[in-house]
Amino acid sequence: MRRNRRRKSSGDSRGGGDLIGISSDRIPMAALVQTLAVAEYLSFHRAARALGTSQSSVSARVKALEEDLGVLLFQRNTRGVRLTEAGCSFVAQVSGALESLDRAVKTAGRWRVASMARYASVSTVLSLADFSSDCLIAFAVFMPR
Repeated sequence: MRRNRRRKSSGDSRGGGDLIGISSDRIPMAALVQTLAVAEYLSFHRAARALGTSQSSVSARVKALEEDLGVLLFQRNTRGVRLTEAGCSFVAQVSGALESLDRAVKTAGRWRVASMARYASVSTVLSLADFSSDCLIAFAVFMPR
């Protein structure tokens, strides 16, 4: 959870870092994903099942996130949860941000594929050039004037 990540490294003179060099004011991605799942399923149990994790893990992460933000995102009761007004706004913004991240990852993947194709094309041309020069040498050797 986030509370455990707030330890300062001994060499950090600014006072805002932690042991692994991540700013202590960042929210863990897992907390955001789990919050979106709870908002989608309106149930900690169903969200945890969909994510393949425990209900206690989801509940603890969402609670820590709410504490970090200083606002309740969900109204909890025995029948499930409901988004608060702040929760609705937060979920909409986080959902949009994660969609942007997803697009960025897909774009990077397309660049990787394009660069691999470009490398393959250059590699093929160079291989053919080597093959052609070998053929010309062989032809010259076996077919003298």
